[in-house]
Order: sequence, then structure tokens, then C-alpha cells
Amino acid sequence: PQRLTVRQRLNRWDVKASPYLYIAPFFVIFALVGLFPLLYTAWMSLHRWRLGGSSPEAFVGLENYRTLIEDDLFWNALRNTISIFVISSSTQIVFALLLAVLLNEQIRFRSGFRIALLLPYAMSLVAVGIIFSNLFGDQFGFINTTLTSMGLIDEPIQFTNTDFGVQVGLIYAYILFMIFPLYSTMESLDPNQVDAARDLGAPFWRIHW
Repeated sequence: PQRLTVRQRLNRWDVKASPYLYIAPFFVIFALVGLFPLLYTAWMSLHRWRLGGSSPEAFVGLENYRTLIEDDLFWNALRNTISIFVISSSTQIVFALLLAVLLNEQIRFRSGFRIALLLPYAMSLVAVGIIFSNLFGDQFGFINTTLTSMGLIDEPIQFTNTDFGVQVGLIYAYILFMIFPLYSTMESLDPNQVDAARDLGAPFWRIHW
């Protein structure tokens, strides 16, 4: 067989190795900022540490995990985290789909509706938190103050310091990130097929399903 020249060998090596070189920076960065802290944390969890200490006192194996499993506060925090995640995520999907359908429909004041969705995200989360506390606060919140002055309630409603309040905050903070991917997908549909489905009397949720 014909012997390859140095240039041909370099070209062949470039074709084989270049894809790995292109993706290598991602794995290097991931190893530094993702994998190493994860492994180091796992190693730390197997030792006893003094608060503020720079080195472990002793190797304890799985003793820290046994203590954690026996702690009622851990299970309470885990249960709250899972429930908030499941409820807020499912609720976000439902409301995001409904809002995306409304954005895609030819409704009146469509532009104003879009601005109303985007306007809160022009503000910082700190400003949004202050507005929410002024509206739903237990002591001086506008809603509780109004309902109390009207005689509709005797005690303030706990809006903020509850699981429901946390879920509402999460939905408000992240629902936009679900709306626009759904909306962009609906915008990519063939307008002729959408019009044909409307002419045939299909409900709006069947058009986009």
C-alpha cells in the first residue's frame, strides 16, 4: 500500500481528533466547577468537621448520613421541597400553555397582553418581592388591610409564610420561561392548517394539541 505522507497523516489526525478538541473545553470547565466540587463534597461528608475548621477531625464513614436520616427536620424539608416542586411545576405548565394559546390567538389588545406579561420581568426580583410583600403582607399588606376594613375577615390571611405563597412566587418568577418556548412552537405551525382547523370548528386546544 502507498505510504502516507506527513501532511496526509496530520489531516487524518485532524479529522479524527478535532471533534473531541471542540468539546473538550466544556468537559474541562465541568470538571473544575461541577465534578470536583461534587466529589469533594462527597469526601467531606464522610468525615467529622468542626465548624470553621480547615481540616477534618476524623473519618466517620456513613455516620453523617445516618444522623441525617434520623433527623425529622430533614424529612420535613425533603417533603416540602418535593411537594413544592411537583405542584409548582405542574401548575406552571398548565398556566403557561393557556397563556401561550391566548398569545397565539387573534384576541383584542394582543400587544397590550404581551406587554403585561413582559413588564414584570423588566423589574428586579428584589422590587417584585417588595411589591408582593406590600400587597400580601400579613400586617400591612394592602389586600389584608382592605379585607379587614371591609369587615370580610377578622384575622389576616397568611399569604406569604406558607407553602402556597412559595408556590405562587415560584410560578410568577419562572412561568415566562415556559410560555415563550410554547408560544414559539405554536407560531411555527402552518397558518393554513390552523385556519382550516378553525373553519372546521375545532376548539382552540385541539388546534394546538
